[in-house]
Amino acid sequence: RKKGRHRDDGATDDENDGDEAKADEKLEEEEEDDDNDVANMTPTERAEKEAAEAALDFPLSRLAAMSKVDDQLNQYEELVVNDLATELVETFLSWENGSSSSSTSTTSLLSSSSPFSLGGGVGRRSRTREIVHALTLCQKRGFAADLYKTKLSDVVRVTVRTTVTECAADALAELERMKNSKKISATATEGGGDKRTQGKSSVTAGVTSMTFDQFLSCLDMLFDQILTLLKGAVGVTKFLREEGIVLKDEDPAAGDDGDAATKSGGGTGKPTATALTAAADLSHKSVSELLRLRKESHSLISFNEMKRLWDTCLSFTLSIEKLSGQKAYGLRSTLLTQAKAFVERRHEANMASLVSALDGERWSQCDVSSERQTALDRLCSGRAVLSGQGTIDVITGAPSSTGATTA
Repeated sequence: RKKGRHRDDGATDDENDGDEAKADEKLEEEEEDDDNDVANMTPTERAEKEAAEAALDFPLSRLAAMSKVDDQLNQYEELVVNDLATELVETFLSWENGSSSSSTSTTSLLSSSSPFSLGGGVGRRSRTREIVHALTLCQKRGFAADLYKTKLSDVVRVTVRTTVTECAADALAELERMKNSKKISATATEGGGDKRTQGKSSVTAGVTSMTFDQFLSCLDMLFDQILTLLKGAVGVTKFLREEGIVLKDEDPAAGDDGDAATKSGGGTGKPTATALTAAADLSHKSVSELLRLRKESHSLISFNEMKRLWDTCLSFTLSIEKLSGQKAYGLRSTLLTQAKAFVERRHEANMASLVSALDGERWSQCDVSSERQTALDRLCSGRAVLSGQGTIDVITGAPSSTGATTA
C-alpha cells in the first residue's frame, strides 16, 4: 500500500509539471503568433495598432468629453455625503436614553447594559453602522461629527428660546388681564410694572414680569427638556463606544498606530464628546442668562422662595455636570451671586428695621460715675485685669471685695 501511495503521489507531481509545461508552451506559441502577425502587418495596420496602444495609455482627463467628469463625481460625492450625514445626525438627535432617572451619573449611563430604543430597534442600528462605514470610505466622519455638534447646539438653543418665549407670552397676557381688571397684585407690580417693562423686548419684559411661581414652572419645563436632549447624546456616546466607532477622520500619516491608540483610549470619538460638551455648556449659559434677567426680582423674594429656587437650579446643575463630565462654573457663579445679593438685601432690610425700632424708642440721659466708666472702658478694651485691692462692679458701681473681676 505504501508503494502504491508513493506511486500515486509521483504521478500527481508529474501531471502538475506537465500542465505547467503545456501552459508555458502555449504562451510561447501565442507570443510567436503575435510576432508573426506584427511581421505580416502592413505599415498602415502597424500604425493603427500603435495608435490604439497609445490611446489606451492616454489620460482621460485630457479628453474634452471627460474634462468635467471629475468635478461631477466630486459634486455627486458631496451630495451623497450630505444626505448620509444628515440622516446620521437625525438618527442621533432622535436617540432615546433607556435610563429614566435624571440623577444617574455619566459612568452608570455609559456602562449600563440596558438597551437604548431608537424607533427601528436593531434595524435602525444596522443602518447607522452602514452610514458610518460609507462616511469612513469617503473620509467624512469628521464632517458628520461637526454637523452633529452644530445641530445638537441648535436644538438646545431653539428649545430654550421656544420655552422661554411661550412662558413670557403667558406672563404678559396674564399681566395685561390683571391690568384691565385693575387687580394687579404687589408682586406683579414689582416684577412687571410699566416703568420696568418700558423700552425692553417682549421676551425680556415677559421674563421680568413673571411671578416667582410662573418663573419656577418655566424653569422646570426647560430643565426637563434640556436633560432629555443631553441624555440622548449620552446614549449616542454609549452606542459608539460599544461599536468601536470613532467619528473622526483618520490621519494617513498616523497609520495603524494612531487607530490603535484611539481605540485603546476608550473607543469614544473626541468630536462626539465635544458635541455633548458644547450642548451642556450652551445649556447652563442660557440658564445663567435667564437668571440674570431676574436678578433684581430674586433679591426681593422671601427666604422660602429663595430656597426653592436654589434647590431647583442646583439639582439641574448637578445633573448636567454628571451627564457632561464637566463643571458648570458659569451657572454656579450666577447662583452664588444671586444668593449673595439676596442676603445683602435682606441684611439691609433688617438693619433698616432695627434702626427704625431704635429710633422709635425713648432714651433719657443719665450720669455715669468715673469709676464705672473706667471699668467699662477696661472691659471693652480687653484690659480688665485683676487688681490687688479689688475691682469696681460695672453693673452697680460698688467696689468688689472678692478680688476678681467677673466677665
